[in-house]
Amino acid sequence: MAASAHRLPVAGLAAVVALATSACQGDARPEPRAAGPETTERAVEQPEQPGQTASSPDVDADDRDDVPADTPEPTSAGPLTADDMPPPDVIGPNWSFVVVDGDPHDTGFVSNDAATHARNPADVAALVVPLGCAARSSTRIVADYVLDATYASETSQGVALRMRFDDASTAAEFLRSRHDDLVACADQAPAYDGREIVPSVERRGEATVSLRTEPGVPGHWAEVAARVGDDDVVVLAVQNEPPDQAADIARRLAAGW
Repeated sequence: MAASAHRLPVAGLAAVVALATSACQGDARPEPRAAGPETTERAVEQPEQPGQTASSPDVDADDRDDVPADTPEPTSAGPLTADDMPPPDVIGPNWSFVVVDGDPHDTGFVSNDAATHARNPADVAALVVPLGCAARSSTRIVADYVLDATYASETSQGVALRMRFDDASTAAEFLRSRHDDLVACADQAPAYDGREIVPSVERRGEATVSLRTEPGVPGHWAEVAARVGDDDVVVLAVQNEPPDQAADIARRLAAGW
């Protein structure tokens, strides 16, 4: 069956956002398409091949309004390709790229038979801070291009967003601003279900490690945001990941995997 994916920016912010947030479905995790392991293996070993059909051409962000709503998302976003996404072992052992059946009303994208999907930068910016957080200055800093990748283990799922900004100073300002927004949100009163929207947030080196919850939805998402290269920020969200293991992910991201 098709499973929902955390969209942040994705859960975000999904991602974190998509990577995003409003599509978190508790303990659900993405499952490989009917092609099974061969489909996932293809996404890992030959990331530019899946979904590269006449029905899913690369589309510039400025032209997306002209694309039919049921068109599969491109597998790349401007200069960003599957090769630019964190490999599964950045999350940990026994993780792999996964192809998710995309329902745009649920996951935020139309499936393209690949593990990567171009995202609308404005949509991602709106979700990099959880809905319900009052401080949202980072949501006004919009990347030029955003590509996401979906991952799964036997028990969990993950989403990574790679955001490319105009220059290094803009990327650094986004990371700083988002951290400050999350700190402010952690000080807010709990949501209607009695849980904090951002139960914790801390710096690990230059990376931000935080937890995100969805009101009325069990569990949490651990989110790691780090600079990669000069102009890029990667936000990686993992379902129910303990904070200490999220800190390990932060170290691997900061090292450039």
